[in-house]
Amino acid sequence: MRIVLDLQAYQSPGSRRRGIGRYSLSLAKAIASGAQGHEVIVLLNAGISDAIELVRSQFDGLVPQERILTWEPVGPVAQSNPANAFRQRATEVLREKAIRSLNPDIVHVSSLFEGFTNEVVATVPSGGAWLGAVTLYDLIPLVHKNAYLHTAEARRWYMEKIDHLRRADLLLGISRFSCEEAAELLQIPGERLTNISGAADDIFVRLGDTESFRYELMSRYGLWRPFVMYTGGFDARKNIGSLIRAFASLPLSLRRAHQLVIVGDPPPQEHAQLGELVSRLELGEDEVVFTGFVPDDDLVKLYNICALYVFPSLQEGFGLPALEAMCSGAVVIGSNTS
Repeated sequence: MRIVLDLQAYQSPGSRRRGIGRYSLSLAKAIASGAQGHEVIVLLNAGISDAIELVRSQFDGLVPQERILTWEPVGPVAQSNPANAFRQRATEVLREKAIRSLNPDIVHVSSLFEGFTNEVVATVPSGGAWLGAVTLYDLIPLVHKNAYLHTAEARRWYMEKIDHLRRADLLLGISRFSCEEAAELLQIPGERLTNISGAADDIFVRLGDTESFRYELMSRYGLWRPFVMYTGGFDARKNIGSLIRAFASLPLSLRRAHQLVIVGDPPPQEHAQLGELVSRLELGEDEVVFTGFVPDDDLVKLYNICALYVFPSLQEGFGLPALEAMCSGAVVIGSNTS
């Protein structure tokens, strides 16, 4: 069979540094390494050029370079801007034409819910000449419309994506919960749902001599005491405000003996809101530390040396950071939800 892997989820600036990007790349590489005689083609969006060479390097030795292909969009196409509607539709046609020229048996879309604020264009055409498979992470915006679908444009875009999701021949759910959501909320038949679960990348392990890097790493990120750590997304369901309030409510002696470290690069609005909350709670400037983006090598080390990792999210399709932390030897507290 000829299997086409649409890997725009890893190209997407919003997903590349988060769990969806990491998961998409790992799954695509696993498919390529276990193809057993099937032909694998990696398909990329030429309009998101900054990640193309990175993808090529990731598949070195797994997929011949001549089978890592690109298609040309008509940009800009981000759907948060209604003026992009025509270009987006035209780009959908160009993408489907590019796929059709490859004569695939199966096309796998690594993340369908992309493209509202970036240049990703992902669809599942009706009556296609190939089988369509889509990774299903969650349906959180459908469950929490008021929190996620604030505008008419966002609601229209998301519900169009739901229509595409319904057309897929196979949904690869990342957990039993995500599969159950699709069956309940979208009435997807069980034979079109498969729970493939999730796993932490092999880089997340317990490291031997943590003292060899502890001081230099902590100094670089402004950490001077044992620390409670969070890393992940920054949207409302991640519940980071509650984490900060919980930290503020600790006995003064315990709080001053630790730091709360929030790892990641929040959007400006969310960063400002969390900063205002820290000020309102009268927390010291070194009590809550925002590290910004942290490369993977440092992330593994931070997991290894944190006193505690807390994952306060209200709803997840899987919750990959909690598993990464556990694999790295961290003590983990997670919400008892989803």
